[in-house]
Amino acid sequence: MKAKELADLLHHFFIQNSSLSLPGIGTFDMFRISAQTDFANKKIIPPTFSISYNTNQDSPNKDLFDYVSRKKNIPEWEAIKMVNDFAFDLKNSLKNGEEVEWEGIGLFKSGLSGDIVFEPHRLSYEFIPHVGARRVIRREENHQVMVGDRQLSKEEMQHLLAHETKEIRDRESWWIYAAIITAIAVILIAIRLFTSDGGFATGRKQQIRPEDSHSTYSNLP
Repeated sequence: MKAKELADLLHHFFIQNSSLSLPGIGTFDMFRISAQTDFANKKIIPPTFSISYNTNQDSPNKDLFDYVSRKKNIPEWEAIKMVNDFAFDLKNSLKNGEEVEWEGIGLFKSGLSGDIVFEPHRLSYEFIPHVGARRVIRREENHQVMVGDRQLSKEEMQHLLAHETKEIRDRESWWIYAAIITAIAVILIAIRLFTSDGGFATGRKQQIRPEDSHSTYSNLP
């Protein structure tokens, strides 16, 4: 089997199982990147896929050999040999300073210390196209929302928020009313003090009674 044909077969296994391990190379795992909204261009970008690479795990699963054996209609031992040869040729090309582009997987090259440097492809598929999207705000539409363990309608929620806002404002403004009442009390006390007995008096007061005045004049010569 040609290397390109086997590479395509291994790629198909990887797409179906989201994981592929090659002896002496490592393990490739595919993970999904969620769809994203692009409101500026009025569309939703479909999910894409990227690939992680781990050199610490390089033991192929038996399912890989079974897959190759079944697809090529060959004995399992021959499938094992084909996979091992493919991995050996890939690693040997990297040791010779070559860069290997594996379609649908990524770019391989050798690092300064002889390790494998892998640049994964970001995968996207035509059968998952982007879709048009337009933000719609329905201000008048009534819907249910969960508040704690209660389910309230939009109108009930707005009423509850308005009531709580009023209570907060009332609690925050109590000191204003207290200050006004205190000011009025001070003004009334001041008016009372200034108007009683003709105002503030100094020294001692002496009351003159009519009988005292009469007796005083009667003793004059």
